[in-house]
Amino acid sequence: MFSISYLFNPINKKVNTSEIITDTGYSNKAILTLEDGEEILLSKDHKIENALFKSEDKSIAYKKNNTKELKEVTTQPKIIYNYLTTKKGGEFSLTLADGTKVWLNSESKLKYPVSFIKGKPRTVELVYGEAYFEVSSSKKNSGDGFIVLNSLQNISVLGTHFNVKAYPEDHLITTTLLEGKVMVENNEKVKMYLKPNEETILNALTLEMQKKEVNAKEKISWVKGYFSFDNTSLLEITKILSRCYDVDISFEDEKIKDLRFKI
Repeated sequence: MFSISYLFNPINKKVNTSEIITDTGYSNKAILTLEDGEEILLSKDHKIENALFKSEDKSIAYKKNNTKELKEVTTQPKIIYNYLTTKKGGEFSLTLADGTKVWLNSESKLKYPVSFIKGKPRTVELVYGEAYFEVSSSKKNSGDGFIVLNSLQNISVLGTHFNVKAYPEDHLITTTLLEGKVMVENNEKVKMYLKPNEETILNALTLEMQKKEVNAKEKISWVKGYFSFDNTSLLEITKILSRCYDVDISFEDEKIKDLRFKI
């Protein structure tokens, strides 16, 4: 934090850096909400294991698909949903029943089934926030695809690594592809296909969607435990730091909000 205050000091007339700040302030806490509404605090000090999942340290892992345990008397598979929520300053990882790995950033919420039904798309919903997905291949899941929903778009994949950022206050939903291929579709049925190091940006106010090239590894640096700021405004940086350290940051001088870090 001291290095940040130095870089933002008005004495530094030129901001010409892609400074990386290590040792983020994230705590390893999350709230697991079960289908009946029961909430369970997950943390390194609260280990849990049952027939469906095992939680320890900063992760929770669901056990391999077993739809037999989820069938009703009608023999129709019953989909049971859980929610994983992180607060300000929180971060947690999740392994779904199909083997897909998900990293949930601060102030994020994910809805997902405890088990997937064979022959149907594996569907989860990023209710809000940011998540990085390493999707288990469809070849390992009877050819079933994988879909990530949020309020304004759908992301269809077969097996790939990508990041979705959808904080309501930002009014922008970004989908960044690291490996593989995905198709992003907004609510107006506009479709865009992404290749590695490409990103879609969906404006939640106008519903316009654009695509551009990016450095995907920099975009997912938070998964590795550090921040990478490159051509990022001071306003955006303070939002990230606020979520990470659970602090409120205000500007005495509104003019410096647009100050940017550049290479």
